[in-house]
Amino acid sequence: MRNPTVTDVRAAVRWALSHDLAALRDYREVALLEPSARWQADATLVARWQQATGNAVTVAWTRDPVPLPRATR
Repeated sequence: MRNPTVTDVRAAVRWALSHDLAALRDYREVALLEPSARWQADATLVARWQQATGNAVTVAWTRDPVPLPRATR
């Protein structure tokens, strides 16, 4: 899985704010608490956004979205 663009991540975050707060919460938890897993959290959130919005052009390079790993505190 390759890294999504910054534009894709920003669009996915804006989409999640309006449509999927649970996905945004999971994304932020991983992205902020586990910086080494940030790229994977970005890719997973973008994949969820693309699947939900039907963006088939860029969905082709992603795997099926998987649940984000939970951060350990």
